[in-house]
Amino acid sequence: MSKVERGNPNRAWLFPGQGSQVPGMGIDLLARFADVRRLCDSVLDFDIAESCTGENGHLNRTDHLQPTLYTVNYLHALALRETEGWPAVMAGHSLGEISALAVSGFLDFEQGLRLVAARGRLMHAVRDGGMAAAVRIERPALLAVLEASGLTTVDIANWNSGTETVLSGPVEDLVLLKDAVRAAGGILIPLKVGAAFHSRYMAGAADSLGAVLAGIVFKPGRVPVLSNVTALEYTPQDAARLLARQVREPVRWSDCMQALRRRGVTEIDEVGPGGVLRKLWAANPSVNGSRSNGSPIVVAPAPTRETFCAAYRVRHAYVAGSMYRAISSVELVERMAKSGYLAFFGTGGISRTEIDSAVARLARTCAGLPYGLNILSQPERSAAEQWVVDAALRANVTVLEASAYTTLSAPLVQYRYSGSRMTAGTPYVPNRIIAKVSRGEVARKFLMPPSREIIDDLRAKGLLTVEESRVAELIPVASDICVESDSGGHTDRGSALILIPSILGLRTRIGSSFPASRQVRIGAAGGLGTPSAIAAVLTLGAEFVLTGSINQCTPEAGTSDSVKDLLATLGVHDMALAPAADLFEVDGQVQVVRKGTLFAARANRLQRVYREHGRWDDVDLPTRSSIERRILKDSYHNVLEKVRSRYVLQNRADRLRLLEQDPRQQLAAVFTTYLVHTTVAAIEGDAGLAADFQIHCGPALGAFNEWVQGSALEDWRNRHVDTIADALLAAVRADSRNGETTGNARSELDRVPDPIG
Repeated sequence: MSKVERGNPNRAWLFPGQGSQVPGMGIDLLARFADVRRLCDSVLDFDIAESCTGENGHLNRTDHLQPTLYTVNYLHALALRETEGWPAVMAGHSLGEISALAVSGFLDFEQGLRLVAARGRLMHAVRDGGMAAAVRIERPALLAVLEASGLTTVDIANWNSGTETVLSGPVEDLVLLKDAVRAAGGILIPLKVGAAFHSRYMAGAADSLGAVLAGIVFKPGRVPVLSNVTALEYTPQDAARLLARQVREPVRWSDCMQALRRRGVTEIDEVGPGGVLRKLWAANPSVNGSRSNGSPIVVAPAPTRETFCAAYRVRHAYVAGSMYRAISSVELVERMAKSGYLAFFGTGGISRTEIDSAVARLARTCAGLPYGLNILSQPERSAAEQWVVDAALRANVTVLEASAYTTLSAPLVQYRYSGSRMTAGTPYVPNRIIAKVSRGEVARKFLMPPSREIIDDLRAKGLLTVEESRVAELIPVASDICVESDSGGHTDRGSALILIPSILGLRTRIGSSFPASRQVRIGAAGGLGTPSAIAAVLTLGAEFVLTGSINQCTPEAGTSDSVKDLLATLGVHDMALAPAADLFEVDGQVQVVRKGTLFAARANRLQRVYREHGRWDDVDLPTRSSIERRILKDSYHNVLEKVRSRYVLQNRADRLRLLEQDPRQQLAAVFTTYLVHTTVAAIEGDAGLAADFQIHCGPALGAFNEWVQGSALEDWRNRHVDTIADALLAAVRADSRNGETTGNARSELDRVPDPIG
């Protein structure tokens, strides 16, 4: 192979998209590559050379411009390859991505031309909306402007750099943002386009393009091409799906540029007209390996870990954790994401339809922002876990919060390694898992790769490719581990003083023989309701904090106002332990509110009866009568029949069989029905069942209530979830500056700017 053919291993080719066109572009190249011109004239319904000149308005029409620019980009690449050889990697901005795929060989030129012609027609047909570039304004400031404006109709279209973001939406709404952007120090420049590209308003065009893409067979490319949607390399298997999504989702150009720099790219060629991409390359310098939510994770035995803030591109190493039955609601996640914080939607205990609806909404409203979903361990209902995983992969949700796991499940492993690949001997993983653990033996499983048995089973079922399986053998299941101590809900009521150092030590020991585990960040959850508590766990070595209980007493939380009224009055001692519905038969416990409710006492009574009796008929008559009247509020046999009916509807033949064979299973099924209904009653605010409200909560909320007493945050209606985060972290920082916080706490806080109030 000649020197020219090998090319430069540190060079990337960048292909421009719509907006880079100039009259006269490519005229000389069409003359030089006459066979390409003839092919264009046979496929297109207009003259390609005339379009290049800009005469008769061709370059102002999306349906003509797109195939014209695609062709000019392609011809630039043919000419460049003759003198420079192949680059190490390619990327294209929006339309330019298809040029890159054609040049690399994922599809041939004619296939790409017909695809782009169809894409241009479909996008040209969308006539509503417009676009505007917000420049000289940093991303957090722009997000704050959007939040303050109350305009929910505007989407992020392009993440071009840290100070340049393109917006899409109704023209009149974009105009309304102009003064607010200027007041924040930026400029909003309207773009000369015919519609709101790369936004929800292109969903119809994206679906139609998907039908066109279904007819194309993509092949492996000669040179890797990065996707605008994921900032990961394209594969033949995902090309059609990603190209359809690209039409309606943001162009993550900044992430792509950071991915190139991490690969060692130091030189770029802009392969097409104009110089926009050269400027954006300069505007996206290397930021110590930082990336935004969803970019590849490089897992290697490096001596230092990437910080939490850099990994997730958040303002602070502070997370709003999930809560059962969507108490950590879509609104809560949106509010945190738009304020630059990571938050998780609670999928546990809700229907598949509700999950799908929430995921679809978050994909629209939080595109390009940090957010994730919770996945709850359900050993007897793996289909429920699989549904969450499938929904996350379809929507390109790039982080899951794993809760209540004692052992790894196949769906969790599938999610972690889906889309993984080896590039130049280095494993890249698009998906992250933050595992919440309270025991060392569970943490060990997440600090290591999954078992060979799980990997082989997933590969045999076609759920992991050979390459994904290879990566799964090299890196840990978790990207982050969150150590839970005295939290609400499921808890071992462990001590952070013991657990955090213990699991940090475990990471060090495993890392001595398996270096990749050193990259796993260790965080803390439970008992974090005051600045002092947060500072304490940071000083112990935690690299991020996760809050839960304090967030359910906020306007955004998905529980009832009557529950929030009660929560706002709690002290640190107003909690109790009660049986957990999902672990009832093995004496599993959850921490719940004791004040103002009889739930804990009644649930513990049911647990005692279950432990002491083998069947309902063995229970003495006064106790049976009291349980039916005061707790079940129905006859035992009526409740049992409802359980049978539910199992039939759910097609749970296994559970139905156990129920009929074992009277003790009947006791457990009836009693856990009470535990399930009391959670729903609290969320819905059923006044008739107020005495039975089951409210998962830890003492952190009591401590928080004491801390905010006498301030505006005493009223829960003022406790917006991001306001709480800002207030706590501002106080931690103030204490740090006054010398009251030392060590790791100070170093973690100083990595990020002051909170935005």
